[in-house]
Amino acid sequence: MMYERITLLRELLSDRGSIYLHCDYRVVHLLRAILEEIFDDENFQNEIQWFYSIGGKGSQRYARQHDTILFYSKSSSFTFNGKDPDVVVERKPNSHMRLKTDSEGRQFRSTFAKNNSCFF
Repeated sequence: MMYERITLLRELLSDRGSIYLHCDYRVVHLLRAILEEIFDDENFQNEIQWFYSIGGKGSQRYARQHDTILFYSKSSSFTFNGKDPDVVVERKPNSHMRLKTDSEGRQFRSTFAKNNSCFF
């Protein structure tokens, strides 16, 4: 079912188009294989981890507290509006994540723990 739908989505995309596919741990590996076949691995742009805070620690495995967003483009000349004000999400004022800038001018958020940073 997903193969046919993703094939149709690719056909409907403009040459500068891209797709974001939000999925969970149960199917991410299957959907990534389908996307690789339909879009080619050279059009894979990013794998985004969407973390959420609900769910506790399990007694038999780690908590499943994230989904995955797979980002593919139809071609190498796709449109990306990452700095658009309508795309940027403001952080909560009481967030434990601190916005910092490295020596190359890249912004990232960091918790108080060492080696726990995310670049933007």
